[in-house]
Amino acid sequence: MENDPHGALEKVSASLFPEQKDFQLCRGFLTGLGTSDIEGQIEHITLYSALLEENLREARTEREQKGRLYLALGLFGGITICLILL
Repeated sequence: MENDPHGALEKVSASLFPEQKDFQLCRGFLTGLGTSDIEGQIEHITLYSALLEENLREARTEREQKGRLYLALGLFGGITICLILL
C-alpha cells in the first residue's frame, strides 16, 4: 500500500472541497508540512491558520447572502403556486 497524501487528496478532492481554492489551500498546507524545523512549522501553521480564517469569513458572508436569496425565492415560489391554485 502506497503512502501518498497528495494522491489521496486528489482522489477525494471533489467530495471534500466544493471550492477549488479550499483544495489548493489544503494542498499547500500539506506540501509545506514537515519540510522545516520546529520554528518553520509553527510559522507555516500560523500562516495557514490565518488563511483559513479568511476563507471561513468569506464562506460565512456568502452563506448569509445566499441564505436570504434562497429564502426569498422559496417565499416567492410558494406565493406563486398559491396564486396559481386560486
